Amino acid sequence: MAPVTDPFHPRYFDQRDLGDELDRVGAVCAGCRACVERCEAFPRLFELLDGAAATGRHRLTPDEQQVVVDGCFDCGLCVLACPDAPGRSDRAIDVRQLLQRARELRHRDHPPPVTTRIAAGARRLVTRVSDPRPRTRFTTWMAQRSSSPNDGARPVVMFPTCHVEHHAPEIGRAGVGLLEQTGADCRVPSGLVCCGAPQLAAGDVAGFVESGRRNVRLLTEALGAHRSDRDGDAADRDRVEVVVPLPACAEILRSQYVRYVGGSDAELLAEATVDLAAHLLEHPPSMAEATSEPTGDAGAVTLHLPCRSRTAPADGAIAELLRRDGFEVTEVSGCLSPRAPQAILAAAATEVAVAIGSRGDGVVSSACPTALGAIVASSTIVGVHPLELLARHRGLLDN
Repeated sequence: MAPVTDPFHPRYFDQRDLGDELDRVGAVCAGCRACVERCEAFPRLFELLDGAAATGRHRLTPDEQQVVVDGCFDCGLCVLACPDAPGRSDRAIDVRQLLQRARELRHRDHPPPVTTRIAAGARRLVTRVSDPRPRTRFTTWMAQRSSSPNDGARPVVMFPTCHVEHHAPEIGRAGVGLLEQTGADCRVPSGLVCCGAPQLAAGDVAGFVESGRRNVRLLTEALGAHRSDRDGDAADRDRVEVVVPLPACAEILRSQYVRYVGGSDAELLAEATVDLAAHLLEHPPSMAEATSEPTGDAGAVTLHLPCRSRTAPADGAIAELLRRDGFEVTEVSGCLSPRAPQAILAAAATEVAVAIGSRGDGVVSSACPTALGAIVASSTIVGVHPLELLARHRGLLDN
């Protein structure tokens, strides 16, 4: 019987079916154990399986299953190296999605108390109030900027993400400037909300679907408006794209909306969505729009590759863009999420430190806000998003 991965399947939220699938996957992983150092989920799984076998049990208890689930921090990298992943083997092992399903079932049966949700909202409010840096929301800046429409420009729809909208609007401004250099007419639909990644990570399917439906509707409406207004044949009009500056949010639009929201509009959006860096790589600056020359030597940059960019089609795009502009790029990887185990965090931090130490100068860049924050938090290292770095170098932003 094929594993249940469709949230609309009648057995998706069946505890016994989930337990059976966890046992099946656990048995396959126990025979391989290549991912034992990937995250805490795998060593916990193998330890519990070995303990169960020693006592004559053939499956984990529900409590033991949750211990394994809590060890996953959803980096998605286990699927990359798995020889039995979907599409590589009939076993169709997808540990990441299976543990996501377990989180969703737990959230449905044991939702967090109201006090937990209130505390989370209070933390977000305190963060906004205590942040000393004055900011204008990205969409406010877009609405206020004076730009005359260009009937011959290539239309592009941007999904800015809530991080760009509220915390780092300079990334959005950099993205718009870089897109316009390629001859694009960048538009941002009003009313967009968070992609829903935090809700999905918590297992809150209802909250995720609510956000997803709204974004799917607004973005596909924007795509339709651009396509109907654009000159050219049908194939040319169909190439209007939705660009996203953060890889994790791009993945939500490309894959998770199809799974959880469903429908032809979600599929249309998935096909149209690309990482903003990948779009820029495909569309180099237009000579007519490139009014600014790069300022000085590009210099050295240590580029951290986010987990999501390594699991997505945009892998390598931003590094290639930086090299084309003359940057000397050293690529590093490793998850720097605060949810990652200490050993993984330490290994990633060491790789970054070694790369920086071997240069003695330059900046650190990453399209993952969490990773970039972790790198610069306890040091004097200059950290900047790669799109912002490119825009500054081309004279599109103040340094």
